[in-house]
Amino acid sequence: MAEQYVHTLIPESCDFAPEAAQVQGFLRALVELAIVSAPQRIRLRVPTGETRTFFDPFTKQPIVRKILQHKDVDSVDRISASVRHLADYQIELAGEGRPATPPLPIDFDRPYHVAVTVRVSPVLLSTSEADEAGPGYGEPCANPRATGSFANPHNLERIEVAGAGCSRFWIEIRLGKFLFPDIQNNNLQILHPSVVDAATASFGVPFVQGLGPYD
Repeated sequence: MAEQYVHTLIPESCDFAPEAAQVQGFLRALVELAIVSAPQRIRLRVPTGETRTFFDPFTKQPIVRKILQHKDVDSVDRISASVRHLADYQIELAGEGRPATPPLPIDFDRPYHVAVTVRVSPVLLSTSEADEAGPGYGEPCANPRATGSFANPHNLERIEVAGAGCSRFWIEIRLGKFLFPDIQNNNLQILHPSVVDAATASFGVPFVQGLGPYD
């Protein structure tokens, strides 16, 4: 089993990209709901224009990743101003503790890390694992795919999710190392309803749920 679990919220409309104020409103809602424990850290990541290449240890194929510049944002109220003129960015709200509203169902009674990252891109990127239908997570989607394919981290069974193949925008919910929620019958609809409701209200679009890469 991999070390770190990542759950995703993906809009059903793959071409949707949010306004800066919507991103700020969503992350503010998570603070108010205590999804991420205080004190929260907010970090903005923006591509530098440079890339690095490494090779997949299993397929031996080259994988190209953008090099990102990191910048701390002082408060939730500064998020909109920080991303307003950006078309390609990631902004993360993170904290460690016992959240009053745990985003995912885990059997753990000690403080743990939770990070929520909003990812926005000017082009369609894969939100699925690589397979014969398309590229791997975070890679450009030359041909938009309608269905996302994921591996259940507990048993590696394949999970297919309609509408989760690629997007210009999605949300990652990352847990601390070695913390994995229970996934019954390969059903990924396990995110706390308040997080889904906050996303739907903030962005005005419906979402499906998927899985990110296991670090």
